[in-house]
This record gives sequence, structure tokens and C-alpha cells, in this order.
Amino acid sequence: HIQIVEVKTDKEIDEDGNWTRKTIAGPIADYCAVQGWTFKVIANSWLKKQQILVERWLPIIRCLQHHKELITDQQEITLLTQLNAVSHYQLQDVINPMDRKNSLPMEIALYRLALRGQISLDIQHTALSPQSRIMLQ
Repeated sequence: HIQIVEVKTDKEIDEDGNWTRKTIAGPIADYCAVQGWTFKVIANSWLKKQQILVERWLPIIRCLQHHKELITDQQEITLLTQLNAVSHYQLQDVINPMDRKNSLPMEIALYRLALRGQISLDIQHTALSPQSRIMLQ
């Protein structure tokens, strides 16, 4: 499926996320529909937010890739059970920054659960830090 995306400044996008110059957007969207494509207009600020989020996920993904052979089934169960009993944890409650080697299986379990969407990491507004919140989804 092909999707054509037009990036516009925030001034050109209304509060519903639609391009304000509909006289141009209509014919473009119609042409794309005839071709079997989807036409979408997004705000530059939204794209920038996504870029920042990707940059925050990158070290997590690299860590997961580096430790892909590590088995963390038990740590995942433990973490989910513990999170079920509280509203949230902070990253420092799970990963000991003074003993990363011994807390590595729990760190990888945490990242795997986050990647699968079973827990959420508070990285929307700030980078991952010892104070980052961890919650069940």
C-alpha cells in the first residue's frame, strides 16, 4: 500500500489535523485514491516529535539487539507481577545503576515488555533516566 505524505507547517494545519488549503488537498487526495494510494497531510511539529521519540527508543533497541540471546522470561513475569501491585515504578527501582551487570536481565526484560506494549516507559517528554516512570499499559 502506498501512502503519499505532505509535510506542512503548523499554521497550514487546522486543529483537526487537516490541511487548511482544502482546494488543493481535495484534487490531490482524489488523484491518489484513483491510483489506490492514500494521501495524508501531517504537521512538521508532529514529525519532529516522532523523530525525538525515535531517538529516545534507539538506545533501547540497540541494547535489545546486543542482548537478544539473553533469556528473560522469569524477569518479565516478575516485573509484570510487581507492577500489577503498584501504580508505577521508577527505572531506578528496576535497574541498579551501581550494578548494571547483575540487573541486566531485568533491564532487558523491562525493554522487551515496553517494546511489546505490555508496559509503558515515560519517554514521551524526556529521555530515559533513573526517574523515568514505568507503568502497566
